Amino acid sequence: MKLIEKTDPLYFTQTSDAIYDRQWYKIHCTDKSVKVVESWEEAMTAFWNYKHFISHIEVIDAKRRNNVLGFQ
Repeated sequence: MKLIEKTDPLYFTQTSDAIYDRQWYKIHCTDKSVKVVESWEEAMTAFWNYKHFISHIEVIDAKRRNNVLGFQ
């Protein structure tokens, strides 16, 4: 298998080290179960450790809750 060259326009590198939490990841398993994780790191860890059991990973919009209590 030939890898994409760094000069190819499809090649992607990380553009920021800032925390990015606007998306969650829905992991679809081959046994039809679904797991939702809240970070890219969790999704990648699952993929690398359990790739034989994963059908695909879907990117979904995060539904963040406002955890602020009291008056607003």
